[in-house]
Amino acid sequence: MNVGASIGIAVAPRDGLTRGDLLKSADLALYYSKAAGRGVFHFFEPAMADKARQRQILEFDLRKALVLRQFELRYQAKINAEDGSILGLIALLRWHHPERGLLLPVEFMPLAEEIGLAISISEWVLKRACRDATTWSQSITVAVGVSPLQFASEKLASSVERALHSAELPGSRLEIGVTEEILLRNNSSVLKTLTALKELGVKVVMDSFGTGLASLSQVVNFPFDQINIDHSLLQATQRDAKSRAILRAIAVLGESLGIVTLAEGVETSEQLTRVRSDGGSSVQGFYCSKAVPAGELAALLGASFNVSHRTT
Repeated sequence: MNVGASIGIAVAPRDGLTRGDLLKSADLALYYSKAAGRGVFHFFEPAMADKARQRQILEFDLRKALVLRQFELRYQAKINAEDGSILGLIALLRWHHPERGLLLPVEFMPLAEEIGLAISISEWVLKRACRDATTWSQSITVAVGVSPLQFASEKLASSVERALHSAELPGSRLEIGVTEEILLRNNSSVLKTLTALKELGVKVVMDSFGTGLASLSQVVNFPFDQINIDHSLLQATQRDAKSRAILRAIAVLGESLGIVTLAEGVETSEQLTRVRSDGGSSVQGFYCSKAVPAGELAALLGASFNVSHRTT
């Protein structure tokens, strides 16, 4: 047997005078030890209690956010790297927190997963994106990322079907983004879900490819319509010749398999030029298009994009 331990330590009288206070302080320190990778120890610090209180407040606010309709979708254009035309829109979740302002998913979705709200929030995103898409040109698709927990529940395909039916949106106009993390799970279960999505006519996209979790063989084995190249790989090409070779290889692989490749997070003209020269077929990022609320999409969809130089 291999036995390990994580330890949290509280010292009287600094960290508490009663048994209950000391146990509470030690428990907070233990939480930090577990979060640090386990097998370590931490002494209690007042900042731990402050952070715990802030987390409790955020959890309470997050539970209210769905009921009070504080979530919003913003849309960013997916641009054809050759002619600058808009291929589709990517739905991005935002939370209008009453005190902290506009929050990105990275600031609250990890907590939502911990407290069991991630699936409800993801289903709201899916329904809203499908409903918004019905007001656009029929040539414009909408891309939605899904929570790994939705795959774990094995109810994703039925949720997608309900959202499409409710909005009366053809499946061909919806793209579902799948993270590399999902592919490391039970392959037969994941493949079953992906196949069910394809049967609905939905396009399946691998999000943030190139972070090192998934292999090229998984791209071949799963029915992907598009590969989104992670922005970290694109940034690394500026200083690393090997990263640029990988970028080219992904573009060539996609072309040979009939899979669209999209470079995520294009922020400069140099990055755009690099993607185009290395064979990338489409791009997404602030250099090409900002993320805008649904009410401002008319101007975005009417814009022209000069991919040779910069956005106009």
